[in-house]
Amino acid sequence: MSVDDYFSSKITENENLTTELISRNNIKYNTTYKHYINAQQPGTGKTTKLIEKLEAITEGQDLVIASNHKFLAELKSNLKREMVIMKGFSKGCARYNENANEGKLIKKMHDEQVPNKVICACMKCKCRCHYREQFDKYKEPNIVVGMPVQLIHLYDDFSNFNSVHIEERVQGDFDIQWDTKKILKEIYKLKTYFGSKKFNQVIEYINTKNYAKLFNESENIQKIVEKYNIDVVKYFEKMPNNKFINQICKLKINNLLMFLEFEDRRKKQKNFEPSNIIVIPYQQLVFYKQLNFNIPLFYNCATFPKTEFLFLLKRFEEMFSEYTGVVEITTSHLKNKENFKIIKHNNSGFYKSYIQTELKEYEPKIKNLIKNIKARKSKKICFLTYMNLVKDGKFMGCDAFYFGSSHGVNKYRNYDVLIVYGTNLPDNDTWIEYFQEHHPYEEVPDFNDWISEDGRHVPKDERLQQFYIEKFEEDVYDSVHRLRPLWRKVEVHWFGMNIPQRLIDEASYEERD
Repeated sequence: MSVDDYFSSKITENENLTTELISRNNIKYNTTYKHYINAQQPGTGKTTKLIEKLEAITEGQDLVIASNHKFLAELKSNLKREMVIMKGFSKGCARYNENANEGKLIKKMHDEQVPNKVICACMKCKCRCHYREQFDKYKEPNIVVGMPVQLIHLYDDFSNFNSVHIEERVQGDFDIQWDTKKILKEIYKLKTYFGSKKFNQVIEYINTKNYAKLFNESENIQKIVEKYNIDVVKYFEKMPNNKFINQICKLKINNLLMFLEFEDRRKKQKNFEPSNIIVIPYQQLVFYKQLNFNIPLFYNCATFPKTEFLFLLKRFEEMFSEYTGVVEITTSHLKNKENFKIIKHNNSGFYKSYIQTELKEYEPKIKNLIKNIKARKSKKICFLTYMNLVKDGKFMGCDAFYFGSSHGVNKYRNYDVLIVYGTNLPDNDTWIEYFQEHHPYEEVPDFNDWISEDGRHVPKDERLQQFYIEKFEEDVYDSVHRLRPLWRKVEVHWFGMNIPQRLIDEASYEERD
């Protein structure tokens, strides 16, 4: 069944707002899991309202999930309430990047999968450390917890929080590997800590991949792992070495349980193929955490990937039949044609594959454009371009950011002119991987058949076009809106193809040779 057939929707129009309510067809369950998505245009006050909501709460913990630390740091600077930003070990450990022997040893242990708690215990660092302190901080009675989406697998569910807010897109995957030999190697380290009968049972549960039995023993196994590792740390008290690293138990029982649960659920799907690696999209991991503790989730995302979200929701519901998501999406339709101007230069795509060749020809012309803009009036100018062209935040002497790097960031809100240089396109493998994942039983399109006309350069296949618009074109749309063009006088000079239709609808538009 297609996504369109699986869900039904009801749309309500109200002045400049549209609300769409989406749920599975023929819901037969009383329990539903709510997702409230504020997909209004950038600059309409989504983050301001989030801050107001968080500051109105005077006790308990509230969670803000974001795609990067940059957004969370900006949120913290504007929030009067106490906030802790959770960091992974490499970013949070105070000594991780030290060149001294201790720093190198910490990095080696981390690279060798020694548990972070064990590293802290054996190093006995006396310096202040964000990584250690954050775990005490986030338990405080009135605090906002900021968390990059890449860390949500570390927490069982959302039961500790009053509210959960998700900023921008939830992208990326969490990979879990099942290697029976490696797992048994770690378990055998613990043999003397189990009774003989219990040890043999655990070995059997692992060999047979028995999720239910292993789940029942998981709490006890975790306690044994921690006790064993404490004893190893004490034994190597003077200084850990390679033998210490090898002796530490690196078993991650929660990851193993998650692997087995998702594998058992996926076996029910007709396209299931056994594998030693399970890839869980972070968005489905959010659903999973919500399943264990039903709390409404609030999203702020001007470029909300509706098609991808519903695809992942459908798949999750097919695996976890007890989960029924209800999605409410609110969008806005503001314009600023008087002050927001887009000027398209040339008909070239300025594609990444031969950008250096065209740069030699067009760099003098663009520098003259910059000179003329500055001569007209003192203007703040920045670039949006390819990552490899941005050096230390600069391109052609101006501040610059690259495609995909600016979601939710307000650094450029006071700039007057944006020069877009390039066309944001994925590589060929991305098209194929998308189609194999989302349309496995449909006729395969010609991935080399493209439309190149009227300022557009996109695949001819409508399914690929939809993927491109949602994944890449909307990213460019959001990047342009870092300058807040709906509320200010902003000029965008475009050297490339595929100007998002939403931008053309919002702005005045002209073309120049």
